[in-house]
Amino acid sequence: MSINTHNKLETSGLQPELVNIDSIQQASPFKDLFKIQPAVLESITEDMKINGFDPAFPVLILRDGTLLDGHTRCMAAENVGIKQIWGVRYNPENTELALRVAIASQLDRRRSLTDSDVFRLITELDKALP
Repeated sequence: MSINTHNKLETSGLQPELVNIDSIQQASPFKDLFKIQPAVLESITEDMKINGFDPAFPVLILRDGTLLDGHTRCMAAENVGIKQIWGVRYNPENTELALRVAIASQLDRRRSLTDSDVFRLITELDKALP
């Protein structure tokens, strides 16, 4: 499976909307792709205490309410008691495309992945795809 990190795949042009945080579900394989880094969570949580949820960085949610991308931002919002966050609803053709989008969005932002992170990612993809 090739991952295109330079193309936003089929998510460009989707409009953010306010989403009740309680309606968002975290589920495998998406919640398992990347570990939440405690220092990053703490930094985002502290920022949200002051500035709220930044609408410039909406989470990506599947049409069924499953969180595809934005697990750290979602957890930080929950930590500070934010009830609604900005999200983009996305309806991919299949799980493989949803995984491609989740991975591409992370690879675009993360500066370094350890060998362990890459191995775990490959393992999760292997379990999720036929």
